[in-house]
Amino acid sequence: MKKLLLKTTLRQALIIHALKRGSVIGGVGILLIFCAYLFLPKTLLSHVGIWIYLLGCGLIAFGLIPYRRLRRLELNPASLVVDEKGLTLIAQSHKPEVILWEEIDSFSYLENKQTYGIGFMLKKKRDTRLKLAEVDLFLPYFSKRAFDELDQFSRDTSSIS
Repeated sequence: MKKLLLKTTLRQALIIHALKRGSVIGGVGILLIFCAYLFLPKTLLSHVGIWIYLLGCGLIAFGLIPYRRLRRLELNPASLVVDEKGLTLIAQSHKPEVILWEEIDSFSYLENKQTYGIGFMLKKKRDTRLKLAEVDLFLPYFSKRAFDELDQFSRDTSSIS
């Protein structure tokens, strides 16, 4: 039985963009805390200081968590195991998701400014956490090369039209 293993790949530009965006948002959080400490009187800080601190920490976390997720995905990439029966998506913190070839109507490579990956149109709609507006099922961060290998595998097995 033929099998194909595809893994997610992250572009450096995507990681750098997440880091820059996160640094700006986190910097605003640090600046908020710093300016409040310097310019607000102690009497006002005793009432609103905890809220300013929490808001600043929230901004820091909000900015840097997407970068952390991308770095974690880079260290532990998601895998797509393809065989004659179908596809199995294996991601680190989620249970494996199986898609049978019979369920797939078509698939294509999708790319826009923020993300890229493989999109699937399914014959029967199903609930999934991996959705994008144009497709029923979207697997992010799979490269064009991975899509080409998947397309070639599907043609070789002749299981999907």
